[in-house]
Amino acid sequence: MKYPINADEYIAAVREASINISDQEERYYRETVIPLINSVYRDGQQGSGAFPMNPDKIVEEFAQYTGRTIDDWSRDMMRRLTEWCNDAYAQGQQAAKEAQE
Repeated sequence: MKYPINADEYIAAVREASINISDQEERYYRETVIPLINSVYRDGQQGSGAFPMNPDKIVEEFAQYTGRTIDDWSRDMMRRLTEWCNDAYAQGQQAAKEAQE
């Protein structure tokens, strides 16, 4: 995936791939996930932030912080989101490097 993400294009691509996405899920992506990913991309451009992150460590730390067991669906989502952030950060770093050349 190419970063930063345009929310309209992302939602259109999801729908074109025949993936059902509810209005609530669309709102979640537009208001939470995509802004987060784009923020991590900008962190990569600036060389700030704590990336890359270990997806398994994130799940473990979240479980410890909340004091609860993380179900399989949540664990999978947290891992995927962490990997997505790592990719966005790396692309941000690459974009900054290319801009300096």
